[in-house]
Amino acid sequence: MKDQQGLTLLEILFVAFVLIVLVAMLLPQVSYPKRASIRASNFNNLKQIGLGLEMYMADDCYGMAPPHVEGEDYSVTVMGALYKNGDGLIGDYKCFQNPLMRHKVGKRPEGACDYIFSPLLAKDNAPDMVVACDKPGIWDEGGTLLFRDSHVKFFRMDEKNYAMWVSAFEHGDINAMKGPEEWLAEPKAEAERGDHE
Repeated sequence: MKDQQGLTLLEILFVAFVLIVLVAMLLPQVSYPKRASIRASNFNNLKQIGLGLEMYMADDCYGMAPPHVEGEDYSVTVMGALYKNGDGLIGDYKCFQNPLMRHKVGKRPEGACDYIFSPLLAKDNAPDMVVACDKPGIWDEGGTLLFRDSHVKFFRMDEKNYAMWVSAFEHGDINAMKGPEEWLAEPKAEAERGDHE
């Protein structure tokens, strides 16, 4: 009879432990490309919206930003002006939905909009003014901003400060349109001016 040699329980547990550690180390690296592709898709959505706003405001029929109706959500107004049930300048309503939200909650209704537009949106805004951004709470570490010249930038900041900036932006604070950096620096500048007087 041949002497059969197998693995002991200790050796099997050690191999399982090593495999678990390797999987735990590789898992974040596997999810990073997915998150990067979602962020790229979000950039693309805002870029499309920016180009749609450019065309809307350059059109001879309008010549200005979508009108702001008091008491209505301006994001819905902008979406309606650009989408027009698929017959507008932007043919896919999914452009108005953050891909991370679609990933988290699945298919969403056609009227859902995950971006906030400045009520001060105008044809003569400076190119470096923020005209749209992600709603707070979508990303853990800040949000994506759309500028008047249609360039898009991700801005990193803690959730609380981002939510405060978005609130000021949404309510028409002209300093908020300069971006979160400028808006956050404004109270410090006012405090410094007060100290010198």
